[in-house]
Amino acid sequence: MPGGRRVAAVTDAHFDVAPGECLALIGESGCGKSVLASALLGLLPGNARTTGTAHVGGLDLIGADEHVLARTVRGRVIGLVPQSPAAHLTPVRTVRAHLQETVAALTGVRGRAAVRDAAVAAAERAAFPPDHLDRYPHQLSGGLAQRAATALALVG
Repeated sequence: MPGGRRVAAVTDAHFDVAPGECLALIGESGCGKSVLASALLGLLPGNARTTGTAHVGGLDLIGADEHVLARTVRGRVIGLVPQSPAAHLTPVRTVRAHLQETVAALTGVRGRAAVRDAAVAAAERAAFPPDHLDRYPHQLSGGLAQRAATALALVG
């Protein structure tokens, strides 16, 4: 920060999530939802400082090794639906391609038909219309882009 000034983006966040439960962070714009989620996933920029503890299955996420976070936590245990989901979708790939790639990367599902079926199931869980799976991000409304991102987060 200019002049060495530090700003606390999020303070005193406390919550428990039991196995099998889902937690959604909701709140007004600018309250720190994205910063908190990014901190838990180890996705803050290098000049950010995170303190405290965040335990998932015995692993303290704060300061955890990047490889461990990437291979065992992101998308498998913690899914993030960004505030602007269309900006996080690759513009030259369909929603179906995004989902199938995520299914293949994050689950034990193998085989073309099984991956395809798992992708459709994820879309259905997020109330994403199956007849829109072959659309590209720019062809989606904001609400459908949000549902596509939610389906991706639900895959793991």
